[in-house]
Amino acid sequence: MSPLRCSRRGFTLIELLVVIAIIAILAAILFPVFAQAREKARQASCLSNMKQITLATLMYTQDNDEVYHKLINVGLYWVQTPEAPRARYWGATASLAPYIKSVGIWKCPSDSVGRVPCVSGYPMGSPISYSFTHYRPITAGYVNQDITFGLHASAPDESSLSVAQVGSPADTANVFEMWAATSQTAERMGYLYDVRRVALPANAGQPTNPVASYPGTTMEATCGGITSSTFAVSIGVHSEMTNFGFADGHCKTLRRTALMPIPWRNDAITARAAAGASNRNLLHWDARFK
Repeated sequence: MSPLRCSRRGFTLIELLVVIAIIAILAAILFPVFAQAREKARQASCLSNMKQITLATLMYTQDNDEVYHKLINVGLYWVQTPEAPRARYWGATASLAPYIKSVGIWKCPSDSVGRVPCVSGYPMGSPISYSFTHYRPITAGYVNQDITFGLHASAPDESSLSVAQVGSPADTANVFEMWAATSQTAERMGYLYDVRRVALPANAGQPTNPVASYPGTTMEATCGGITSSTFAVSIGVHSEMTNFGFADGHCKTLRRTALMPIPWRNDAITARAAAGASNRNLLHWDARFK
């Protein structure tokens, strides 16, 4: 009787290539899904940070005659060298420090903008990813309704708005994601003088210097009045959406263009009102625009 013969048959090259192609197709399908899920988680973490910042803002107002904190103050001195002391600027992060114990809350997980000092030798701290809307009283040469219709003053000799002045706190956003190369906890955060720039994407055409959403950048030339090298500023985004904190303490994720109508000038505001169109502005403190 002849012995049994066993034969072993392996995969052919074609079969192996088919398996590899199937795996590659599945990976191409799943990797974007995983990336979106990861960004969603980062967005939720960022929104949680912003919630704590908005609540800290509310606590600050309760302890300070219901007036919002400023963006910038001038306080003690940093000593760059024994021969050349420099005035220390401090603002929102320092004002809210008694209510926010963790420096890490100021950093959005999606913010990957590299930080640089304003000028050589300038002290730096941890990066921050958030800022507050700017307010300036109506003075010669400045029209509040046009440009500085936020809540927080920037000049040490000016006052921020009070809680009572905000017409509709639930419809007034005052915290937004701003990822700037020079934002730094040890000193102060950056801010946008023209509040319209918070709402307008880079291709909106008005004002003339809108701020791009990340990873696009807008180049600025100064840091708190200190002339320096240009640095990058971006509005933070999560899948084309940005987190905003509101004056009543709640937070929401919105598209920037949903914040207010474009353009926002006195003549355009008047024209829309005459035509019965909406002038609803989620960045403005005035109840007329809610």
